[in-house]
Amino acid sequence: MTLHRTSNHGIMSLNLYLKVIIPALFRKTTWMLFGICAPRLLLAALAHPGFSKAFSQENCVNSKRINLSIDNFKNEGVRPLFNSRLGDPTTEFIEDSDFNQYCPPEWNALTTEAKAKLANLLSWENLSKWEFNIVEVADLTRDPLLLVGWALLCEPMAQEAMERTLGVKGDANADFEGGDMGSRNTNAYHYHFHEHIKINPRTICNFLREVERRYKPENPYHNNIHAADVTQSIHYLIQLMDEQYLSRIYDPITIFSLLLAATFHDVDHPGTNNLFQQNAMTQLAIEYNDVSILENMHSAVGHSLLLGKEKRDEWDIFEGWMHDEKVRARKIMTTSILATDMSNHFALVEELDSLVGQVRTLATDVAEEDNTDTEIRGNAPQP
Repeated sequence: MTLHRTSNHGIMSLNLYLKVIIPALFRKTTWMLFGICAPRLLLAALAHPGFSKAFSQENCVNSKRINLSIDNFKNEGVRPLFNSRLGDPTTEFIEDSDFNQYCPPEWNALTTEAKAKLANLLSWENLSKWEFNIVEVADLTRDPLLLVGWALLCEPMAQEAMERTLGVKGDANADFEGGDMGSRNTNAYHYHFHEHIKINPRTICNFLREVERRYKPENPYHNNIHAADVTQSIHYLIQLMDEQYLSRIYDPITIFSLLLAATFHDVDHPGTNNLFQQNAMTQLAIEYNDVSILENMHSAVGHSLLLGKEKRDEWDIFEGWMHDEKVRARKIMTTSILATDMSNHFALVEELDSLVGQVRTLATDVAEEDNTDTEIRGNAPQP
């Protein structure tokens, strides 16, 4: 990937990555416990064509916009990320319906006290925080991946449904306000997937349930809690990007696919690494020719459930999608999961380092040209 002078929006987008996302990749202390799959998934996403396109737009750079500050994040409350193709966003999504039927059975089986705590933890505000504590979620439910995935992929209706089951008047564009329910996160914005792609909360929950069942609970590391943590971490890193610039790089299908891929990026993990598989010449190593053995397996298991021989109507998330949408989603998910192989991770970091150097050089060149132009104009004879 090469940067060009004609990359106004590309520089601003990458500048946000340099100032916000990249430093954040090294801050989260829970990576010591859960690993660094989230940043690897996101680094793979940088190779998405939309990101490359941001660096090849026409028209010259306005250098005053290069050093865009992260303080310019919108402060207008939770709002839709993209303009709806279906009209104005609805604020009452589940009016006059049985909210217990909308929520997954795992939610309905909880005590009122557990529901109240989980509703707070899974509010859009808390899901969008770096300090989100997946262990607290796992302490309240045996199904953290299902509930976190539902809260993210079926937002904002999932948050409204949780509120309504607790007798709280829901607002689809806000979270709990006041008391123990938290307050609005004015930097967070909803994705509103339902306005752009066909989603069915029931099939999404069925898929997440089946995926979570295939994570081995005896694994102290690569288990369902890890998968839920990585899924939330991907969401947090995406949320760091201001919606104006995010929408230039990613569309709803891309974001949905990244979050969905995170849910099954380590599914059916055997508890050993690729080197063990290769040296032991296991069946997996033979099947995948010693190349990203486990990552290929994780992707294959997930896609078998979604599109392959194990697909069932009850968890067919892509029902009603156009063929080209399915193909694009599969490519995004496969690429992202394969990037979680540590051997690919370092290559991605090297590519990102190269981009950092290019944008710094370009920014310096443009700033120097700007200064020269200013001096010329300043020395020009006044009329």
